[in-house]
Amino acid sequence: MSDTNKWGQYYWCIKVPTGLSLTDEIYVCADRLEVLEDGSLICWGKQSGGDPLITLGLAATKWNSFYAASCIDGSPVSVEHWVGEVARTSGDAELARTLKAKTSGRK
Repeated sequence: MSDTNKWGQYYWCIKVPTGLSLTDEIYVCADRLEVLEDGSLICWGKQSGGDPLITLGLAATKWNSFYAASCIDGSPVSVEHWVGEVARTSGDAELARTLKAKTSGRK
């Protein structure tokens, strides 16, 4: 595995459609993310000489959302509470299942 943090100074989580990754998430290191007019998502880093480099590109239909992620647990760094978003512990997972069951069928 490569040393990913050399490709960008920030850690991002990109939510992707079911089946694109096992967790429906892709975590990347990039200096910035850009959404193009066609809806594609581009992750930008820098080459060793400092020139910009596209490190990952996703077509418009291959991503749903993205956020700056915690390097510790992948949770959104700027969100105080987002119940069920990152269910890493059994208590969080149980709470997420309960909330999903209570809200399923709502429109």
